[in-house]
Amino acid sequence: QLLFLSRSRLQVSGLEKLPKEDGFVLISNHISQFDQIALLALIRKHRMLCVTKPENEAIFIAGKWLKRAGYIAINRENNFEGLKAIIKATRICKEKRGSVIIAPEGTRSKNGEMLPFKAGSFKIATMAKAPIVVVSIQNSRSVAKRFPWRSTTIYLDFLEVIPPEEFADGNTLVLAERTQKEIQENLIAHQNREYRTK
Repeated sequence: QLLFLSRSRLQVSGLEKLPKEDGFVLISNHISQFDQIALLALIRKHRMLCVTKPENEAIFIAGKWLKRAGYIAINRENNFEGLKAIIKATRICKEKRGSVIIAPEGTRSKNGEMLPFKAGSFKIATMAKAPIVVVSIQNSRSVAKRFPWRSTTIYLDFLEVIPPEEFADGNTLVLAERTQKEIQENLIAHQNREYRTK
């Protein structure tokens, strides 16, 4: 509904790679507050929970929508509360009661350039032994700029699913570097993509 109201539409590739059952961790770059909205709208057959910052509750309209959709707030200022949130997300994935969306950059990029991926973001996947779904997002920043006069196409490319067998050693740093490189290469490959404006 928010996509419709914001005059946004999705162009998707690779969605067939998505696991059929819950219990996966979806990793993506983060350029706009519409990133998670687009993902939640697209993957409606799964129970998707967003890992986000508590202050995102204050985002106009989107904050309340994300809270109703289901999200897990990680308080980076309180290690104990942060650990509880990670354990909660891990349990949900491990028991296949839902799947988790994480943006390892930790915050939105101000200029469109990817920030370094935080290795700790991958703890949920390694602890739950959950598949990692790697997704590249483009053009979601344009929604706020074009609304309400022009429509926007948000591009979601599902790049690969990394099975837990490939990170059995629990090395989150390697995972952070691998997934960031893959998303970066996809963004570069499509940087001249002609975005739709109507």
